[in-house]
Amino acid sequence: MGNGNQAIHRHRQHGRLPAGRDHIPDAYLEAAIRSELNKPTDPITSDDMRSMTYFSAYGLGIVDLTGLEYATGLTDMSLGGNQIASLAPIAGLTGLAH
Repeated sequence: MGNGNQAIHRHRQHGRLPAGRDHIPDAYLEAAIRSELNKPTDPITSDDMRSMTYFSAYGLGIVDLTGLEYATGLTDMSLGGNQIASLAPIAGLTGLAH
């Protein structure tokens, strides 16, 4: 495990995501996640992300899904109307049905 992966693993164990905007670089995605979690300013924790089962962010200008890989509880998601460049960040979310 490289140094970056060790840091992320350590943060996950303590319920925190890595500091800074590295884990959710798309400001529109971060705003949508904050809205969904009703968490306008506090740090978004890994527990917060795991708690999301539904996520809708239609037409918000999102291009990068990096950060959603932490939302392992998602079963339903709607992202239509965005310019998403890659689905790779959510490829491991095996619980997604929609």
